Amino acid sequence: MSTGVTVRDAGPEDAVNGVRPRWVALPETVEEIAAVLRECAARDLAVVPAGGGTKLHWGPPPERCDVLLDLCCMNETLEHAAGDLVVRVQAGVTVAALAEALAGKGQELVLDAPFAADATVGGTLATAPPGPRAFRHGTARDLLIGITVVLPDGTIARSGGKVVKNVAGYDLGKLFTGSYGTLGVIAEATFRLHPLPAGRRWVVAALDAAEVAPACAALAASQAEPSAVEVDRPAPGGPVTLAALVEGAAAGARAGTLRELVGRGTVTAEQPSWWGAITRDDVLVEVRFPPSRTADVLDAAAGAGLALRGSPVSGRLLLEAWRDITRDELAAALAALRGPARAHVLAAPYDDLDRWGPVSALPLMRRVKERFDPGRRMSPGRYVGGI
Repeated sequence: MSTGVTVRDAGPEDAVNGVRPRWVALPETVEEIAAVLRECAARDLAVVPAGGGTKLHWGPPPERCDVLLDLCCMNETLEHAAGDLVVRVQAGVTVAALAEALAGKGQELVLDAPFAADATVGGTLATAPPGPRAFRHGTARDLLIGITVVLPDGTIARSGGKVVKNVAGYDLGKLFTGSYGTLGVIAEATFRLHPLPAGRRWVVAALDAAEVAPACAALAASQAEPSAVEVDRPAPGGPVTLAALVEGAAAGARAGTLRELVGRGTVTAEQPSWWGAITRDDVLVEVRFPPSRTADVLDAAAGAGLALRGSPVSGRLLLEAWRDITRDELAAALAALRGPARAHVLAAPYDDLDRWGPVSALPLMRRVKERFDPGRRMSPGRYVGGI
């Protein structure tokens, strides 16, 4: 590839969900990303962007992958306007490194991304895993205020932040967040920040499954304003641990109020060890549902033999296989879950599953894919409906 960008032959460790690319390109600037994509367009080469590689096994395998576009060299914080609570970073900055830099200024990006030590900003946006505090502060899509992307033909486009150059009126930030690299490459991102809270307290209680839904409803409506309410059930059908987080002024007193609502538990300054974590992701299912269906989803997950963790108040749970699970068992679990909820498979060793289930917006999503990537060169087949 005659782009002036560092390129090496791919090895087995560069495989994307089992599909090994031919080359790995390592751009260091937005312009170098554009040069690689122009060259790939001219040669009809398929490209998969990569950050820390923590979620490359999520989603279906790509139909083809000629070039892995590794953004590890794009790892700089470009601007931190602390007074405005705004930061602009390259896509290859890890979530943990950004958190450390912002903490020195008494600020944070409230993403709570899993695998933070290795996960990058770009990869976190591309897969959009919601963290515990999304209940109070919003998801990555809500915190993103500006983005720079490179389209499959090498066009550089920006929207939001200080510079607005949209593509045919599209909101690029919302489109690219959660797109799994199927529309182009996220190169830079600008985020809204929050001050580090003055205090944090968790209320932790063990509940029976039948108690979870009413407890979560009471916590969500409380004037004590929890930042997050998470549950953890490591064994199907077993007890559920509930943890509610309060942040800021008078955190201890507000946590006491939440404990009274739950009716039991302890108040602690120690974050639960399972909080926001993904412990086993060889089989991982994301479930979205109206909070009013919490009890139904808990019952369906128990019957399916899946452990769970997540936020009933946000209507979002992650289900993990706590033992080896067959393809037929996982298919049956999905069928049970898709009654009260929308369930899609983030990771599984079975390629012939219906990973996504019914998606009403699929025709619109196909039109967006055709608009941005008519040649199907960006992560082909990695998203809903084979997009």
